Amino acid sequence: MNLKRLPQVLLGGLFRSSLQKERDFFGRYRRLCDRIDAAPEDMALRVLRGEMLLERRDYGRAQADFAAALEMSEALDSRAGWLIEEQVMRDRALYGMEIVARYQPARAAAATHVEA
Repeated sequence: MNLKRLPQVLLGGLFRSSLQKERDFFGRYRRLCDRIDAAPEDMALRVLRGEMLLERRDYGRAQADFAAALEMSEALDSRAGWLIEEQVMRDRALYGMEIVARYQPARAAAATHVEA
């Protein structure tokens, strides 16, 4: 590597363009959606996508993913199929729902009312 270009390379990594950040996000999002399509029963993938959507402040779609993950966890609970990973993912989905409720109280209240 050319040492004269090292500061440019380092600064370029720190200050990526917003377009590059968007491309990176949608690339990761698309790959995750493809994995969910291939394994729709995987609760961990739903939680991870919900967390990605929270970072983007897309609370509606994040809430849908967290709700789907919680439904999957209930099915596991009824079959007594709990492992550590499933417990952790369930807790992360519950925490994600709390964040949605904090930033979108009307939407979260409506979803809670429908579930009850």
